[in-house]
Amino acid sequence: MQPRIYYTKPSITELEVKYATDAARNGWGESCYKYIHYVIVLPVSIFDD
Repeated sequence: MQPRIYYTKPSITELEVKYATDAARNGWGESCYKYIHYVIVLPVSIFDD
């Protein structure tokens, strides 16, 4: 029997789900760079939580 290769599942929080959902709905055209700016350049939430 070959040794088992262990794996893990991704750790995705509700915030990542919100970003992905919002980007799919609204991240088109002129707002396509909004997520790069807020998430990478200014690591803050774009939501009012």
